[in-house]
Amino acid sequence: MKRCNTALLALAVAILALWLTPIQAAGSPWTAWLYEDTIGRMTLVNDEGATLQQFQLPPGLSATFSRQAAVSSDGALVAYSTIDSSGTYLNIYDLVMHTPVYTVAMPLNATTSLEFTGTRYAFSDGNSTFAFAYAHESVGWEIIVVDIVTLSHFSLQASNPLGSSLPSGNGFMLPVVEYNRNLEVKFFLIPLGTEGAPQYDAYTWNLGSSTISMNNAYVTVDTDTFFLTNEVIGTISDSGFPNNADPITGFPVSNTLQVFDPAINSRYVVTSLPGIYNPRFIQNGERIAVTQYITSADGSTTTQSLLILERNGALSGSVAGAPTNNITSAAGILNGFIFTAGRGGEAGGTTLYTVETRLSSPSYTAVSTWNSSLGANARIVWVSDNVTSSAGPFVPWGQISPSSSPVVPTAAPVSGGTLIAGGQASVQTTDGDVLNVRSGPGRSYSRLGTVGNGTIVTLLEGPRSNEGLNWWRVRLPNGTEGWVVDFADGVQTLLPR
Repeated sequence: MKRCNTALLALAVAILALWLTPIQAAGSPWTAWLYEDTIGRMTLVNDEGATLQQFQLPPGLSATFSRQAAVSSDGALVAYSTIDSSGTYLNIYDLVMHTPVYTVAMPLNATTSLEFTGTRYAFSDGNSTFAFAYAHESVGWEIIVVDIVTLSHFSLQASNPLGSSLPSGNGFMLPVVEYNRNLEVKFFLIPLGTEGAPQYDAYTWNLGSSTISMNNAYVTVDTDTFFLTNEVIGTISDSGFPNNADPITGFPVSNTLQVFDPAINSRYVVTSLPGIYNPRFIQNGERIAVTQYITSADGSTTTQSLLILERNGALSGSVAGAPTNNITSAAGILNGFIFTAGRGGEAGGTTLYTVETRLSSPSYTAVSTWNSSLGANARIVWVSDNVTSSAGPFVPWGQISPSSSPVVPTAAPVSGGTLIAGGQASVQTTDGDVLNVRSGPGRSYSRLGTVGNGTIVTLLEGPRSNEGLNWWRVRLPNGTEGWVVDFADGVQTLLPR
């Protein structure tokens, strides 16, 4: 379904958008787009803490918005998905002209790749195309490339001869698109209804040669790409190193920082630390920031901290003044990075912090830069002052091998108790994942929302078996009632309390 009538108009809009978008000099003040998935609101803020713009994305509050949004490298376009009573839609919106650009219609309650990741690299250079994917029982999966210039799209389907070489998943396998550059769409396949695996099978769809090949760069949701070098960092649970699983539950825990080095077309371990997630290139690609989650011995509490790592794998220091929970997003800037954290819980709002790493020494300090209105839960989806036009020379990457006697915790029984109606359970997820809450016991039912790791829920009814999964009707702390799975892909997602 087109929202503009001619290719000429689209090209004119794109050119005007580029002309109107401020050019940020190296080291100049930055601006950042924040996205609220609960209501589909975009907010533009700057380094002085001012709100420059704030508006509601179409179609409005009646729709359910995707968990992630992707903003193009120049900050001109945003892509997001919505679900309403008529179907599921991929929307591309012009942030400069404040006009819809293009919409793709999908089956009702389709799951899109924007539930898992939103990346600027899903837009091609020059914003000529955008790539995403969706899955649905009626069609399996489909990767769609939107031609923004001609206002059209084409796709790779699980049922196509080329797509049939990959697992179909019968609507429960979703391609998650991470990269769309140089006529290559890079993605991994994630089984829906699960709460994550250490890594996934990853592929490259070459649009020029119409071929599919394996790739070793994007094997997990938890990645970041440095566009000047195409290096990809990710945090992965690796059984060759200590602390790769929770000692109580056996749930996988990310314990390594790994890099895909395009210079040698290989991925290797840079360093090993317990409970690290959300890696981000910072300080013009010279360093890496990660969020570390440490759970108490009895499993009752989890605290977060922000660590700064050198490319050689050394720990440079931690960030003082950062919240110990509910850190939600981060993005690199030229002289450090910015991050968001919930303020006083889910209903408290969002605080945006700035961390200077170039001109300061450990420990680094988080400075509160901007506060949202009460109840606004916003995440960073774009920042202007990211990198300069040149990179390096960089300190060489560290590279470590598995220890001769790695400490690999054995998987304990999934819990010390039993899930029963009337009892309570704790939600368990990793890598920043969330558990979908649906209106009924199955993926065909509408998504009411999501629930995050550590949330305590009340079990109202269950289990109900459907689609090879066990579903429980639960009540969330905010009063919402819906259905969630209790165990998937070898991992228990509801732990009895």
